[in-house]
Amino acid sequence: MGRRNRRDAGSGKRDQGGVAKERYHVILLRCGERKVMPERIPDNWRTAVVNILKGGHSDRIEVCLRAWLDFQSLFSAAFTYEIYDAFILALKDPELLGNRVYGMKPEGEFIFTYQRKQVYGKVCLTKDKRLVVIFSAHRPLKGETL
Repeated sequence: MGRRNRRDAGSGKRDQGGVAKERYHVILLRCGERKVMPERIPDNWRTAVVNILKGGHSDRIEVCLRAWLDFQSLFSAAFTYEIYDAFILALKDPELLGNRVYGMKPEGEFIFTYQRKQVYGKVCLTKDKRLVVIFSAHRPLKGETL
């Protein structure tokens, strides 16, 4: 019986007997990304953000230009108060699921429905709970769930 020359598909190497070495590979979809299961957004965080948005004071709310433009592309002719209303309605839902986004302090991302359209939102509440920053307000780019 002759020696077989099978190649390992992953490395192109053969062992001394000509049999492919068994290897296991871990494939990461994106470098450094962790897959986190969405969880219920804490009540105190939701309430603090809702109260600031309800106040509507421009010195306590920042909407990033990209978030505003994306929101307007979903809801043409939207007024500024409408982006606040969208987040208020979403965050009033005690069952809203979201993820903590590391690198923002404190942070949250979630998907919600506003005027029958799915919206991906990313919001930051500063540690002193005095400022809300809306970083994202666009259609979900990675599916309908986080």
